[in-house]
Amino acid sequence: MSDTPPPTPPDLPASWQEDDDDAIRADKRGRLWWVLGGIVLVVLLAAGVFAFVQALQPEDRAWPEAYGGRPQGLGGEKDTAIDVTPKAPPGVYIWQSFDGWHLWLVNGDGFAGLTGTISSSDDVVEATSSSPGDGVVTAEGRTVSFDLSDGAPVAGVDFDPGFANKLTFNLESGGGEVEATQVFTGSDSAPVDAVPVVVDKAPVD
Repeated sequence: MSDTPPPTPPDLPASWQEDDDDAIRADKRGRLWWVLGGIVLVVLLAAGVFAFVQALQPEDRAWPEAYGGRPQGLGGEKDTAIDVTPKAPPGVYIWQSFDGWHLWLVNGDGFAGLTGTISSSDDVVEATSSSPGDGVVTAEGRTVSFDLSDGAPVAGVDFDPGFANKLTFNLESGGGEVEATQVFTGSDSAPVDAVPVVVDKAPVD
């Protein structure tokens, strides 16, 4: 056994120091890649969680603009049918505004009262006759039934559909079949395309 001590670090071959430096650099690069990979993984997980939460959020929807605002000739905001002397032509008027949804009948040529139902995609919160002496209105679950008098100049239904996103109006008149040209919507009193009248909330961009 030799009694010669191992060489001190300065006496080691230069190649050994270079190998150590390369190993250190390789180790640093490896750790850097692990850190970068961890950051990317965290970002991807956060994006996935955000997308999942967004998917759980209800989509923003709004009723069609064509149904917005009280028709001309049917009084002012919050007026009920009993308060109004109609100046609008005979027909069925459907609209929604700050005081809820409304279906009103203006009696006249082609109309002798109005019966039907309003079907909602959600439970109806409330439904009342806009002129209690001139019509009967009942609400049960998702359906409003009405029978509006032919003896009043104007009678109607005022209702709150709650969180509904679809309404269907089925209409029948004692004066004959209700035509699409006799049903008007919103402040512009635009005629509908068809009866029954189906109103869907549309996605908001």
